[in-house]
This record gives sequence, C-alpha cells and structure tokens, in this order.
Amino acid sequence: MKMKTPTLDALELRQQVWDCAGISGKDRRSRVLAKIDQSVSGYTVERKVGGVATLRRIKVTKTK
Repeated sequence: MKMKTPTLDALELRQQVWDCAGISGKDRRSRVLAKIDQSVSGYTVERKVGGVATLRRIKVTKTK
C-alpha cells in the first residue's frame, strides 16, 4: 500500500545527528552550521540560544 508521507521541511540537529555525522565539540558544530549558511542554497539554519539548531528548507516562490 502506498501511503503519502508529509514533506520534510525542517530537521532538528540533535546530539544523535551530530554523533552519527562524526562531529563533536561545540566549536566544530558552530563552524559546520556557518558553512551550511554560506554554501548550501535552499536551506537555512535557525539557532536557539542554549538549544537545538534546526535546518530548515527555504520555500522559493517563482516570480514572473
């Protein structure tokens, strides 16, 4: 049976994600998030003070 799944537009970057990626340390995570902001088009990083960062897809609207 084919079931529709909702589109994923955000991903919380929790400790488990960082561990699986092999990225340890607060400073290293900060540098990775900065590089994502600079070089990955279509995505942005939302940072929370003392909390979990969220990788969010930017919705692009077509204009004529």
